[in-house]
This record gives sequence, C-alpha cells and structure tokens, in this order.
Amino acid sequence: MWQKGFFGDSSGEILQYTLYFYNCKLFGLRGREEHHDLEIDDFVFGKDRNDMQYMEYTSRRRKNFNGELSQLHF
Repeated sequence: MWQKGFFGDSSGEILQYTLYFYNCKLFGLRGREEHHDLEIDDFVFGKDRNDMQYMEYTSRRRKNFNGELSQLHF
C-alpha cells in the first residue's frame, strides 16, 4: 500500500487513509463512527520506567461494550 501510494503524506486525502488504517490496526477501531468520536481524552500520554514516552488508548465506548466490568474478557 505504501509503495503504490495509497498510504503516506503526499496529500491530505492519502494522509486520511493512512491515519484511518493505523487507527484501526493499533486501537481496534472498526467503523467510521468510532473514528469520528475519538477525543483527546481517550488517550493517556506518559513515560515508563526507562523514560520512554508512550500513548495509551483508554476509551471503552464500543458497540459491544455495555460499560460493565463483567463484560471485560481479558
């Protein structure tokens, strides 16, 4: 996809495709509405013990999650 020019930063449209793909891949977002509803409060930014920066996605707003802890299957 990168070699064929579908992903990258050469235009705004291609950058949107790239971000959509990586949001799906990294955060498990499945549909347009989940992407649209992203907020900065859904993310936690910090540093670990080795002083490495990280970003954690914390949102639990999913259509198959009712908000109860018993619904979480780890």
